[in-house]
Amino acid sequence: MRSKNHIEFIRHLNDNLQNNPVYVTLFNKIGGIIDEQIGESLSQLVRARSSRHIKRGDYLKVDGKFGKVAHLKRVYDDEGTPLDEITIQLNSGSTLTTVRRALQDRKTLIDQSRLLGLDYYSDYLKDEDLARVADYISQYWPKNGQPEFIRFIGFVKSLSLEMEQLWTRDKGDNATSDDPQISQYDVLEPRDSGMQEIWNGGVWYPTSHVEITYDALLSSNIDDDLILLFYTLAPIHLVLERISGELGVELTYTLVGAVDLQQVESGHIKL
Repeated sequence: MRSKNHIEFIRHLNDNLQNNPVYVTLFNKIGGIIDEQIGESLSQLVRARSSRHIKRGDYLKVDGKFGKVAHLKRVYDDEGTPLDEITIQLNSGSTLTTVRRALQDRKTLIDQSRLLGLDYYSDYLKDEDLARVADYISQYWPKNGQPEFIRFIGFVKSLSLEMEQLWTRDKGDNATSDDPQISQYDVLEPRDSGMQEIWNGGVWYPTSHVEITYDALLSSNIDDDLILLFYTLAPIHLVLERISGELGVELTYTLVGAVDLQQVESGHIKL
């Protein structure tokens, strides 16, 4: 049995009663019953709103020893299942380490996500992805509909993502949506310095189509979830045109001076 702020009624007795085995047994039993019936239930309600059911500061009983959770470290078993190496501080000052799953079970994580407003399920979402949704989506909702949504998707999926609006060429005043050859975009490209806007005498204008780019070195696993999450969280007018992988390579240049030396009659060197 585990609870936070474990009640020890024996500390409230005077010195004589603390040394009386009858009162010690009585108050230990009372404290245990109150903690089990009230304290643990309240603690469970608090933990149900978190992605973890074991957190730092909780009291945990392991191998008959009762202590406080001091540290959690994420580890994985041979099948890649997320577990936690839990370090427990005992009353004697020593520590005890055990390995357990600190994350809530998958069904609880899915229910948490749904109750917090993201009614989305996918087998591609790992338990750790769902845990990030449960812990942080309430901080995202105030910015819902803004460009930050693509970064939140990247945060949930552990991907490095950026989004760019795509531009196309104007086809003139005679363009009509009745002609499919005219209504479709011939070219959709990110804006660069060579594109002159149509309102400044050029031929380029922005569209509602976007391109998502990801760092192919940092984010190697791209699945259908990226597309599905995009249309779940993106503003309704946006259209995902393509997903592109980029390789970011840092190059170092060394400048070597090269000059043409010429001796002149004055005796000076001319460059």
